[in-house]
Amino acid sequence: MKNEIFAKYFSRRGALRRASLESGIPYITLVQHANNVRRVSPAMAVRYEELLGIPRWELRPDLWRGPDDCGNDGWSDA
Repeated sequence: MKNEIFAKYFSRRGALRRASLESGIPYITLVQHANNVRRVSPAMAVRYEELLGIPRWELRPDLWRGPDDCGNDGWSDA
């Protein structure tokens, strides 16, 4: 089953490969996360946010709350 968050951000053909080249995150890691083969670790959630702009709370809502959940910019820990 595909990861919905990755599908949202990488819906176009070739987007994962391009993201890999731009961010330095190995392509296989992106594919495994996108296909739910590997769970996104807390450290990788932060890297995705810093390098690709994917909010960490979307990747790991069990660890971080989004701005709608905490009434600010989302940087409060859960």
